[in-house]
Amino acid sequence: MADLMAFSPPDPDNQVTLENWRSPPFNKWAFSNVRNLIPNQNIAASNNPVKFSKNWIDLSEILVEDRRQKATTLQDFLLKTHTDSLVVLRDGALIWSWYGGYARPNTQHIIFSISKSLTALIALSLSDDNVLDLDREIGHYISEVKGSAYETATCRNLLDMNVSSNFEENYLDKTGIFHRYRNATGWNPCEPKDRKGLWKFLPSIVKGSSNHGDFIHYCSPHTDMMGWLIERVSNINFCELIHRKVFDPCGMKFDSYVTLDSFGAPRTAGGINICAVDLAKVGELMRCDGAYNGSQILSPDSVNDIRSYNNGVSWSSDNFEWAHRSFPSGRYRSNWYQSGQADGEFFGSGIHGQWLWINPKKRITIVRLASTPNPLSLADKDNAQAIFTVITDVLSG
Repeated sequence: MADLMAFSPPDPDNQVTLENWRSPPFNKWAFSNVRNLIPNQNIAASNNPVKFSKNWIDLSEILVEDRRQKATTLQDFLLKTHTDSLVVLRDGALIWSWYGGYARPNTQHIIFSISKSLTALIALSLSDDNVLDLDREIGHYISEVKGSAYETATCRNLLDMNVSSNFEENYLDKTGIFHRYRNATGWNPCEPKDRKGLWKFLPSIVKGSSNHGDFIHYCSPHTDMMGWLIERVSNINFCELIHRKVFDPCGMKFDSYVTLDSFGAPRTAGGINICAVDLAKVGELMRCDGAYNGSQILSPDSVNDIRSYNNGVSWSSDNFEWAHRSFPSGRYRSNWYQSGQADGEFFGSGIHGQWLWINPKKRITIVRLASTPNPLSLADKDNAQAIFTVITDVLSG
């Protein structure tokens, strides 16, 4: 692993490319260096960066049990589970942080679908400003989606992943609609003549046979559609919008960035790259009911809705297998997950082991960024839960 992209030029066996960047072992380097592989746009740091106070507790030697109930130290557990960064806060103070692989405190790491959770905060903010009506049909705002699944779906349907469509979220797809979607995002090698981009791909998604809102059908393109929508209604570029609405008021210390397709559309569903310590500030924003860094950034009603609203639509075992298995009483609201557990934990999650975990009752926020070999490993979901549980138990006495 140490030789990945080393030397000039790198050995062909250690070259990370657009063809192999999501596959092991190449993803270990790639997830901390996406900017070197895919077109992207910078998201500026805050004009008034927040520096966490410290209440340091060395957690490296606490014991964690793996799936076979074999105990090992947390530090060894993080190494074995392909973790790149772990940041732990309690009451807003930095308790402990750990970095492995190619990650460092100032390294932007791709967060995959936690991008959806951040994009949703912009939509909710625009709704609070009466710029975006979440109950209006998308076709009202974007005429280009006429005839597609999105024409009669509402903005709320996008946020709650209950748009009816023919899309299938299959991360290992090599020939079908998800593969074509990845081509459109610029995440796969693609001949210039075959490039369509997100603005062409999204209107090609066909409505399914069910009604919008009937059940959760997780589809990443829905949040790319939300990215298009919030740019259209605000007439502001996504990177500037998220800077104004979230990153600047949250006091981000480091620049972030988002990947772009070949035509400049941002991959708002999964392409945000951010430093772990800055992502933790979003967790604190949500833990503190939308208030952070001396200002009310999001309305308390919007945050409470994410944390507790029950829309009566459950995830099913076939489309949301891991969530159905790990959080059977949970819900999905505005691109965030409710755990349904006793402490009211809620979180953002992304493939390959990305987590923004918030326990409001115990006043704990944990960021875990990783580069697991399998994009959607149930074993890694268990590993993450083991990490969060043992840390919470230790810090809560």
